Amino acid sequence: MWATKKLPAEMTEEDPNTWELGTSLAGGSVFRIGRYEPGTAARWHRTDSVDYAICLSGEMWMQLDKGEVHLKPGDVVIQRGTIHNWVNKGPNHA
Repeated sequence: MWATKKLPAEMTEEDPNTWELGTSLAGGSVFRIGRYEPGTAARWHRTDSVDYAICLSGEMWMQLDKGEVHLKPGDVVIQRGTIHNWVNKGPNHA
């Protein structure tokens, strides 16, 4: 939905929706909405950013090295550079 190339953010005429973005933007910020279908393949990764996740619908599980966090609609998790994976174990998209 939006991104900044660095923090603090500078006001420019650039449109972040035209940028090639990976999982994160080093030194900047990325705000996105994701949709996970049930049974999505594992994608363990570590980001070089602080990530804010809000479960909007369905249920999600954030798997970590030691355990997992179960998220339901309205739940928030702040992920600070740990190795993690997102899983939808439910019957509906999340």
